[in-house]
Amino acid sequence: MRAFRTRVPAITAALAGAAALTLALPHALEAQSVRQSGRSDAGMVSAAHPLATDAGVRMLEMGGNAADAAVAAAFAIAIVEPTMNSIAGRTQVLVATPEGQFHGIDGTTQAPWDYDADTAP
Repeated sequence: MRAFRTRVPAITAALAGAAALTLALPHALEAQSVRQSGRSDAGMVSAAHPLATDAGVRMLEMGGNAADAAVAAAFAIAIVEPTMNSIAGRTQVLVATPEGQFHGIDGTTQAPWDYDADTAP
């Protein structure tokens, strides 16, 4: 019975805090961009969540390059959509070079333990 009495205030405080955040969230999001792609003088960023897009654009505006912007957006995505993306999760990247070439990086699968790049198709 004693443990229950000490848990009730903690649970009540947690629920009150969650309710306050839920009520405050729409107002906080009004100030945020709703775009999923954004531009700066240094380039363009597109991400699955507007806060991730904003993080990438801000990185470009601070002088970062495309890789810096991608990392900033990826870290933001790991926070705002943790069930869909994470730092330890899967990765798919499309890179455009200044020469107009495109390269894809697919980090969605694991290579077999005996994988040999020299003999692989």
